[in-house]
This record gives sequence, C-alpha cells and structure tokens, in this order.
Amino acid sequence: MSIRWHFMSRRPSSDFDNPDYVGFAQACGAKGYRVETLEEFEAALDDAMALGKPAVIGAHITRLALPHYIASAGGLLKGVGEMIE
Repeated sequence: MSIRWHFMSRRPSSDFDNPDYVGFAQACGAKGYRVETLEEFEAALDDAMALGKPAVIGAHITRLALPHYIASAGGLLKGVGEMIE
C-alpha cells in the first residue's frame, strides 16, 4: 500500500538527453559509426550494408534535414548529405 501511495501522482519514466546511440549499439554487439561529412556517411553506409548484421550510423542533423516522405534510399542519402555539408 505504501508503494502505491508513494507513486500515485507520478508515472515511472526516464529522460535521456542526447543519448550516445553509437556507443549503445557497440555495447550491444552491433557496429556503430559516427559521421560528420557526406563522404563519411557514404562510407559508413556501404560498410554497414556489407556487414550483414545490425549497425547504427550516428549523424547530427537538424530535424528539417529529411523530407516528410522519402521516395527511395537514394533520396534519403541526398537529403542527409545536403544537411551535413
């Protein structure tokens, strides 16, 4: 009863400000890449696709970098590349 009373007005949750997804991926056994340029992104994407296992590519971009819809993977690469440059 005391635990129920203690949490009555609160919901259990956690806030993570700017988590390190690349580090988390590596800790879980996946390959992680940190990229800052279009060339680094292209190389990381090629490498990740060839791995045949989970991979995470971490790139800091603005929320406006990606279009509302993506017609193809090439469109994604172009949208990300424009914002990294």
